[in-house]
Amino acid sequence: MKVLSFLKREPMLTVSVLAAIAALIITPPSWELLSDIDWRTLGTLFMMLTVLEGFKKENIFRPLLRLAGNIRSMVGLSLFLVFSVFFSSMFVTNDVSLIIFVPLTIILFRAGGKERYILPVISMENIAAVRGSLLTPFGSPQNLFIYGQSGVSAWRFISYMFPIWVISGVLLVGFVAFLYRKNIRQKTDIENFQFIGEWQRWRRGRRIAYLVIFVLVITTIVTRTGWWFVVVPAVAAAVFFVDRQVLALTDYVLLLTFFCFFIFSS
Repeated sequence: MKVLSFLKREPMLTVSVLAAIAALIITPPSWELLSDIDWRTLGTLFMMLTVLEGFKKENIFRPLLRLAGNIRSMVGLSLFLVFSVFFSSMFVTNDVSLIIFVPLTIILFRAGGKERYILPVISMENIAAVRGSLLTPFGSPQNLFIYGQSGVSAWRFISYMFPIWVISGVLLVGFVAFLYRKNIRQKTDIENFQFIGEWQRWRRGRRIAYLVIFVLVITTIVTRTGWWFVVVPAVAAAVFFVDRQVLALTDYVLLLTFFCFFIFSS
């Protein structure tokens, strides 16, 4: 029963596992199959997911989120939230950017009695997450795979994505303006907003460590170094040394989903 309940909660994993099983029935396992799996993408995805769990645990985005509570215009606040997702998704993936900003959106809008705008703005944040993350090679798991298979440079990849990225940003501004068209100067009415979560001085070393590891991961992706298989265990060891609990928070369901899809596609 627990297994069935888990599979119902994770439909993409269920589909990918069934597809992988079907593929293995049609084509029996072999060394060639293992070599066809994109291990580089899986390793890179593991590093990104693990480091970003550290970001969330250490509340590294606190200054940006605290700034949101001081914006007084509903148009300004909505644009700030939507484009925070839009820009941050380029670096921390679309899922993580939504995890960061959707709860903040709900808290801020409820604090000002603007609940009726929560759903429209969160919908725009979902669009922003997908459209913003498409610019960079590491913006989403899909981009990691496409970039790895394309063979083009990071700058060439960005140049291909840049026009649609810009158009998406312009459209999002139009969506926000349309939402508040009846009262473009509407105030947020947020008073005495206090941001939840504080930086503890003794954890400063952890925050710096995660930022350094993040830069290492981005460098590994952009340079396409052949030593990625060394960087992956090095990052895992570094995170284990900084805070071993973060390794347990990594989204292994997503990793397993991609693993199964690679088996099916191979």
